[in-house]
Amino acid sequence: MNKAEIMQCIPHRKDMLILDEVTYLDEKSARGKYLIKGTEFFLNEHYPKKKIVPGTTLCEIMAQLLAVYCSQRSKGLPVLVEISNASFKKMVQPKDNLNVSIDVIKASARLVKAHGKIHLNEDLCACADFTVASLFDKDFMN
Repeated sequence: MNKAEIMQCIPHRKDMLILDEVTYLDEKSARGKYLIKGTEFFLNEHYPKKKIVPGTTLCEIMAQLLAVYCSQRSKGLPVLVEISNASFKKMVQPKDNLNVSIDVIKASARLVKAHGKIHLNEDLCACADFTVASLFDKDFMN
């Protein structure tokens, strides 16, 4: 799934659509990729002498992959409602090609809880648990 196809699944646009591609999607997991180009808005003033991707951005990348997963199982708008147990193990910098994964822990009709990870080659860079809700409020739809 490329960026255009991802945009069919989640509402993020322009600078906030971070995830580059979804490479795998099944009933219990998803995999994706993101290349840190070095020109992203979130790098502008965050450690400007040595650009480091913020931990919140790493969480956003994992959450976007989970939102794509959720969009395939529900017609509601996927909205992040919880992040827990976030841990950042390795600095992520420009030119790093990230492998992103989510594995579903628990799913119901409106909520999905999953464990996300970001790897650079074999090294774990970040991980966290996420909960996404599917909203059906007409004010949030299209």
